[in-house]
Amino acid sequence: MWSDDREKINVDLKFALPGKERQDFAYSGLQTIDLTSELVCIHDSTRPLVTSSDVEKVLNDGL
Repeated sequence: MWSDDREKINVDLKFALPGKERQDFAYSGLQTIDLTSELVCIHDSTRPLVTSSDVEKVLNDGL
């Protein structure tokens, strides 16, 4: 998915450090975003089996 689609959309990928609790990771991720961002997608690694079609659906639903 990403190899073909990355050139079609303008995304700024950022990675956040984990925390002691799952919400710490999400908070850390939110701290890294630009305040002018219109769309933010967070994926935590506790769900490593997410498929590319799942990610594509989430991104399309957000647009």
